[in-house]
Amino acid sequence: MTALMRKLSAFVFSLALTQIGAYAMNLNLASPWGDECSPPQTPFLSFYSPQAEDMLFDNVKEIEIVCQAGLRTLKLDWTLHRNMIKKPFLTGEEEGLPDGKFRIKIQTKDLIPGFYDLRITLDTGIQNKEPDKYKKRPVSGVCTFGWKVKDMAICETRPADFTKFWDEAKTNLSKIPLDPKEGPMQSFAGKEINDYNAASACLPPDYDPKGHKFEKV
Repeated sequence: MTALMRKLSAFVFSLALTQIGAYAMNLNLASPWGDECSPPQTPFLSFYSPQAEDMLFDNVKEIEIVCQAGLRTLKLDWTLHRNMIKKPFLTGEEEGLPDGKFRIKIQTKDLIPGFYDLRITLDTGIQNKEPDKYKKRPVSGVCTFGWKVKDMAICETRPADFTKFWDEAKTNLSKIPLDPKEGPMQSFAGKEINDYNAASACLPPDYDPKGHKFEKV
């Protein structure tokens, strides 16, 4: 065998191992060892976008979000919601790709700046006759993303005249002379302590259930 053939054989063998490793990873996702896995583990559902790693989109005509499922599925239904709102305003359906991925594309022409929840439901084709561990598989998930978040409208909750009021308050405060001095010492005993606690310390009279430590303060 020539040196070139040996290198070619080694390359083919390493490529085969890579493919087997990738396939084994998919098998591990589809049929994990037991119902529970020790962390870190691959989540059953994961979301990412080739357009933005941080899921913050800007200046694109179409948002593309990829959902990777850990179990072979038939199709995916999705709904689009404004962040934390249950009622959707857009729906869609995607067919699964051979590698267990779903590519969801959302037109941005009608989106306003803000955050959105993309909720998905998988059709796994699981029937009642199949093992319980597969019935427990989650078939829904949510992915939150942002669209032009820098342009989000800021909701102003202050009164219209707040700025004027606040400026005047700061001006008046600056006119108050600050000349702190230590006041005269005062002694309290008996009822005087109770009256002080109720009037100035937000405490009920005679509040100590274990008795008085000091009769005079």
